[in-house]
Amino acid sequence: MKDFMSQDNFTFDDLIEIIECLRAPDGCPWDREQTPASIKINILEEAYELTEAIDLADDEKMCEECGDVLLQGVFCAVMRAEEGGFSVGDVINGLCKKLVGRHTHIFGKDKATNGEEALAFWEKAKAKEKHYTSIEDKLDSIPKTFTALQRANKVQKTAKKTGFEFASVEDAEKKIQEELDEFNAAQGADKEKEGGDLLFSVVNVLRMNGIDPEVALTGTTDKFLRRFRFMLAEAKKMGKNLEDMSVEEQEELYQKAKKQGL
Repeated sequence: MKDFMSQDNFTFDDLIEIIECLRAPDGCPWDREQTPASIKINILEEAYELTEAIDLADDEKMCEECGDVLLQGVFCAVMRAEEGGFSVGDVINGLCKKLVGRHTHIFGKDKATNGEEALAFWEKAKAKEKHYTSIEDKLDSIPKTFTALQRANKVQKTAKKTGFEFASVEDAEKKIQEELDEFNAAQGADKEKEGGDLLFSVVNVLRMNGIDPEVALTGTTDKFLRRFRFMLAEAKKMGKNLEDMSVEEQEELYQKAKKQGL
């Protein structure tokens, strides 16, 4: 085994060898216990941490998180190779074939002059590769592990390809009010169902406006957190606890946070 402790620069092959060392009989007890199923949550967490780094435009953090996401993929491949499944080489080979095969406008005879045309060729090549012959096939391919917002958005985009779409954004907006009325009128377990319908209709309007609902809600949640932390800090300066203040006093602090540009 190499003396990795004294090494400053590493290669992709070094990464594979390090993971194999960790998985060896005399390797790290924790790493040896892992399976692809046991690190699923790690994969999700690392992906979200990378997207946060991108939002922050933090190159140092982005570089680190890219490595963490890469680690999870290589880790899975090494574990499957141990069981006689696929290898890291199979992953790289499959990925390269996919990139070449789906970019027919670069490596093939198709020509794309803009991003929309390029995406259309990608989707066409993907459908051929995956043997999609119907909308049902495309719907079945939507991961159930998506967040609720991501899944709703993807389902709506797929359904749109059949022409099942509101005639205008205004019509979709009317649907929100309709669902809100039904939500307010619902009782018991129906309240949850109507709440889902309401959310689905909001996703529809955002999608039709070219807005990703996951990104939009994440941004709003972050904004609320900034403003709420400001409220907590301001209340503390006043010698008060936020929870002991009236709703009117709390709203005044919230509006102050908005004026601060938070």
